Amino acid sequence: MYEEKFQAAATLVKESRDREGLDALLPLIDENPEDFRLYAVIGEAFMNSRMFDPAEKALVMANDLHHDKFIQIRLADCYTCQRKFAKAKPMLDKLKAQFIGTIDAPLWACSQAEYLSATGKYDEAEKLYAWVIQEVPHWPTPWGGLGNLNALQHRYERAVHCWGIHHQLRPTWRTAIDLCYGYGIADKWTEAYELGRWSYITKEGDKRYLGHPEWDGKDCDEVLVCADGGLGDLLQYSRYINLIKGNVKLWVQKRHYEVARCLRFDKPVELIESYKDVDKSVPLAWLMFLPGVMGMPRPQEAPSPVRADFGTIKMPQPAIAISWYGDLKHANDHLRSTRLAQWARLILKFPQVHWFTVNPDKKAAKEIASTRLPVTQYCTSLRDACRYLATADAYVGVDTGHAHVAATAGKPSLCLLVNWVDNRWTAAGNRTNLYPDFLLYRGYEYPRLKDAIDEMAEDLENILVTRNNQGAQAIAG
Repeated sequence: MYEEKFQAAATLVKESRDREGLDALLPLIDENPEDFRLYAVIGEAFMNSRMFDPAEKALVMANDLHHDKFIQIRLADCYTCQRKFAKAKPMLDKLKAQFIGTIDAPLWACSQAEYLSATGKYDEAEKLYAWVIQEVPHWPTPWGGLGNLNALQHRYERAVHCWGIHHQLRPTWRTAIDLCYGYGIADKWTEAYELGRWSYITKEGDKRYLGHPEWDGKDCDEVLVCADGGLGDLLQYSRYINLIKGNVKLWVQKRHYEVARCLRFDKPVELIESYKDVDKSVPLAWLMFLPGVMGMPRPQEAPSPVRADFGTIKMPQPAIAISWYGDLKHANDHLRSTRLAQWARLILKFPQVHWFTVNPDKKAAKEIASTRLPVTQYCTSLRDACRYLATADAYVGVDTGHAHVAATAGKPSLCLLVNWVDNRWTAAGNRTNLYPDFLLYRGYEYPRLKDAIDEMAEDLENILVTRNNQGAQAIAG
């Protein structure tokens, strides 16, 4: 009986139904805690879901129970994904002798290529990926890795080509996500949304979303809209709700509920804390897919931003919000985040400014203390963080939800794209149709990142001068 349940659960993981697989696998630990295969498959499911901490624990347990080169190579991949390079490199070096010269050599080479790519050795990684593809051209994994490598170098046409082959060889919702990103950054938004909707339906396992029929954009009495993305996604895509003609029930994550209450729609919108009690006959759409469903896929076609009443809060003026890193749990955070020290020249250039951050964690506090820069940290709720951002005269920093809050509140927002580019910002340009006073600085296009930040300082000075002139005119008037 145990073996049947294990094999059925392992099949779910193999079919990319990781959530269902984990639900079936985890209870089996109590039945057979010594089965190394069980921990190996659990680790694989967590890896697929980009939950690397539990993946590492499961794979370490599998390796402790049974020393196996295939488990170890996957553990090395896990270390690479977590950027634990000091653990990944010696493990890969040790495994090399066990793989090279055998039929399994491409497996090691692909893991080594991923490590080289993550550590910035792009040319070496590309050569290894090319060799692996030559040896096993129908193995999807190296095609996906090569697509990621090209995206890191902002060679998006090549990335889309590789991700397209990856998805063709293994058409799952996971391979579709990469290709959707590529389509978007290449301005192929119709293809991006069509494939994105396919991927979510596939992930759900049937032709419905959470048991609800998919909304096709046609007029109806009522629509359920699910917002399960990040804070920036909630603020950016909520604008499309104004275009829905029927009544709307908007479900948001618990952590975003108080922020969603501040949004001011042009129509009645019922905020709900759970979609489970909504009648299953009500059609459903994911908030992030509304542009495609409503026939307005390109950001250039986006309607005006949703209005918001976050309120304000008392603090010294002029005030500038700064965020030098984003969500530490985000898969691409290391490609979009910076260190506070890199902003020192910009901050010190404006001694009259009250600099503050709403990053509430110890990491921010530690960096502020070590740099001794005049930045005040407000550790508060997300709702009050929005109030601080709405009170600021401008936002300066990296691509996070904070930038979207400030822009939604109508504040000038200067956003640094360090390396990774969310496809909403497209592949080029320093302006976006999504927000009127939003400036993009593509750090990877400058000789040095500091050059991009120096340009941000110049633009910030112009913003502050304009603000002071407007204030003087108001007093004179």
